[in-house]
Amino acid sequence: MLRQYFEMKSRVPDAILFYRLGDFYEMFFDDAREAAPLLGIALTARHRDSDIEAPMCGVPWQSADHHIAKLIAAGRKVAVCDQLEEARGAKGLVRRDITRVVTPGTVLDPNALVPAVPSYLAAVVPGEVFWEVALLDLSTGAFRAGMVPAGRVADLFALCRPREVLLPEGADAPPLPGVARTVRPPAWFEKARSETPAAAAFDGPGVAAASAALAYARELSPHALVHVRPAEPLRFGERMSLDAGALATLEVFESSEGQASRSLFGLLDCTRTPPGARALRECLASPSTDALELAARWDAVGELVERSPERETLRAALAEVGDVERRFARIAVGTAGPREVAAWAEGLAALPGVADAASRFRGSRLRALTDAVPDTSDLVRRVREAIAAEPPVLASAGGVLRDEADPELAELRRLRHGAQGALLEIEAAERKRSGISNLRVRYNRVFGY
Repeated sequence: MLRQYFEMKSRVPDAILFYRLGDFYEMFFDDAREAAPLLGIALTARHRDSDIEAPMCGVPWQSADHHIAKLIAAGRKVAVCDQLEEARGAKGLVRRDITRVVTPGTVLDPNALVPAVPSYLAAVVPGEVFWEVALLDLSTGAFRAGMVPAGRVADLFALCRPREVLLPEGADAPPLPGVARTVRPPAWFEKARSETPAAAAFDGPGVAAASAALAYARELSPHALVHVRPAEPLRFGERMSLDAGALATLEVFESSEGQASRSLFGLLDCTRTPPGARALRECLASPSTDALELAARWDAVGELVERSPERETLRAALAEVGDVERRFARIAVGTAGPREVAAWAEGLAALPGVADAASRFRGSRLRALTDAVPDTSDLVRRVREAIAAEPPVLASAGGVLRDEADPELAELRRLRHGAQGALLEIEAAERKRSGISNLRVRYNRVFGY
């Protein structure tokens, strides 16, 4: 088992390995020493006080996401090694493999994300005058890439606050306290540039960084990119230019004491949805200087202020939407539970109410924002018809689908809950067919029923 463990660990030397043993994920040796205090769990050991002492700690598999979120928040990476077969049916050692690697810049678990804050992976390719930079938010599918003056990369990072930076070996990136760094050889970046077909959707400045971001995300999880939108130009510097010093002095996102709630953003954030909060944050990070855009915004805000009852109706409708962006991302990559899928569908079901509430306003900007809301009624119907009214958090708990979703499933459930009745029906039918009035259905270990 330890040979298998060390083989897995050698593939992810910079990550804490969650190694599945039965109902627990175990950590060993240096991983255990590092993880135990961060998770607040006991550090134990096999063969304690001997020359082969093996420090270890573990967490129940059901609560793995909660503990992974803690490690991600501390800036660590986590590799999950799962059992690929049932232990009872295994011949010899149970087959295991690394099924996913979670890093601060690629995490999708809601427990590890702040609703109002984007979760960026930044990939950089340094140059003499300009650096290529790509910003990929796997939690929403947002993706941007472009060129940034070398001296302003720190300002960009102060604005977008990436959780992880991917860069070539030897690159002199600006200091980023608390941000995870992932280093790859220059040859890895060149290979990513030549082998990442998704980058073909973006062929502008920054394509090498965009390719690297996509290749890294796919390396960690093969299905991580199914929901990622084509890259948009980064356009850094086209709006009001705020450097790191201005953001700190104006206390845009944090007060001088480091409190987000006492910042300008904390004061202004009365949004009713997480996507709305993230959009507000982006507007504050890159304020517009376009006179026409500002005038349209001002007219819209003026109408919202003047028409308080209609505004409150719109706010109430928005409150039912939830974080449809991040829920969809987890559904797309296959990590969402049944309850999350149901909540996503209910968020989509609330969109017509938002559009109806907004249609009561005359302003062109408010109308334009909601006229683009798509018809998702078919998706909502399919989810409601398939998933139970009160689904469990985990699919493994059972009871996810309605009986009406599948006739075969409904019949199997009927047999499970009414097996005795089914046997009596068979017995009655066989009596009638055979003419044997005292025929019985019985069971033995050799022949079954």
